[in-house]
Amino acid sequence: MSQPWIDIALTWAAPTAAWMLTYLLHSTVLLGLAAAATLVLRERRPALQEVVWKCALVGGIATATLQLGAGWTPLAGAWELPGVAEVEAAADEPLQREESTGTAAANASPAIDRAAALDVDREPLAVTAGERLAAARAANEVESASLPLVESAATTATGGALGTASEAAATSPAPAFSAWPLLAVAAWLAFAAVFAARLGADYLRLAVRLRERWPVADGAVAALFGRLLGRSGRRRPVSLSGSERLPVPIAWGLARPEVSLPARVLSDLSPYHQESILAHELAHVLRRDPAWLAAARAIEAALFFQPLNRVARRRLAELAEVHCDDRAVELTGKPLELARCLTEVAAWRLTGVAALPVPSMASGSSLGRRVRRLVDGERGERLPRWVRPAAAVAVLAVALAAPGITRGKPTPQEPADEPVATEPIGEPAAAAAAEPDNAGWVIVDGDDVRSWDDLTPEERERVRRQVAEARVHAQRAGVEAREALRAALDGLRQRRETLGADGGREALEAA
Repeated sequence: MSQPWIDIALTWAAPTAAWMLTYLLHSTVLLGLAAAATLVLRERRPALQEVVWKCALVGGIATATLQLGAGWTPLAGAWELPGVAEVEAAADEPLQREESTGTAAANASPAIDRAAALDVDREPLAVTAGERLAAARAANEVESASLPLVESAATTATGGALGTASEAAATSPAPAFSAWPLLAVAAWLAFAAVFAARLGADYLRLAVRLRERWPVADGAVAALFGRLLGRSGRRRPVSLSGSERLPVPIAWGLARPEVSLPARVLSDLSPYHQESILAHELAHVLRRDPAWLAAARAIEAALFFQPLNRVARRRLAELAEVHCDDRAVELTGKPLELARCLTEVAAWRLTGVAALPVPSMASGSSLGRRVRRLVDGERGERLPRWVRPAAAVAVLAVALAAPGITRGKPTPQEPADEPVATEPIGEPAAAAAAEPDNAGWVIVDGDDVRSWDDLTPEERERVRRQVAEARVHAQRAGVEAREALRAALDGLRQRRETLGADGGREALEAA
């Protein structure tokens, strides 16, 4: 017997695998559109590009969750997980077979009718040997239609019900499940844990670097930072600190933001360069870039199977630096001083900058383009108000229209015969009265063959009674066979409990 945690894992494996594939499909569409927009716009309209990339980065998570969580059927259709529906249907087959036992007599009604219509030798409408053979074939159809019941009844009559029940219990298939969704989810969790550990190690190294920092609360640099903070309009405080182990200035902290400067910024740079650096790092705090970069790195680590997430994170980091340059110029009004400051910081020996999981100044491959923008006097445009609502509508449209992956549902098996409503076991006369006329019957009396319309009312009543008696007999036999089968199964369970698990298995194999 499987453990509860295994059952829970099997239950959640298929939906989780479906979400992973749906996210991979949707995020590929969104991130591909963002990359196409970047190729078209190039260095123009960085504010619009940033909104597009942010929506593409988190949009795949939102669309996959909405589509599967709300049970939407996308306009482009959905694909089922291969193999899951078939395996679930196979696992449910024993239960369906057990439920079909209760209705076998009802499903056998057409064959019973044909057998009763032919087998009229107890009345003057007798049949010949050929018609008796036809009646025997019809009876075989009855037996095959109600196989679990009739076979159990025959076995019980000969004293072999225990053997039949033992064989059924031994050959009944164990609950089946599809293994590949569980393996896929397990592999995802394992690799995600590895990438999350690497990201945690980066933040741990940053914490070690900042362990010996000191607060910068007095002096010219602190006064300059206070004036910039007042110009920005931010009311919540932002801490300022210095460190000997930082290669470049950084902005970090989510709940309590802080700007940390290398010691050489405080001692070697001019006040104009110090002002440009402080304005640039304060712009990161105002734009909440540390939080966005942390979220992008977490998505990249958790959903590593989407390689475009790395492209999105790098592009967002580059766009953040461009926007912070523009905001720093707004606070200081000195674009050339910021350009000189960037080239000065870039000339330092920047070891370990790539491992910093926070926004850092003068890093990345776009440093030359940033300096050129500042020298040429280029500025980013103001983002129109309709852009963000339009981006949200576009993400919702992807959730409604983009194709998805579902876990699938077992295909219901169609019955061989059309179910026929049957009356409860009772008097044959009551059943005969409820039987409608059947114009398709053919009545054979020796060499005389007559249709149903040729019979007299008395003969029709007699045939109806014979059909009702045959149906009642089949139903009673089914009930008795079901009770015998249940008794045999109860006996097997008692024997297994008495002998133990191993002894019960040996007894079952012997039976």
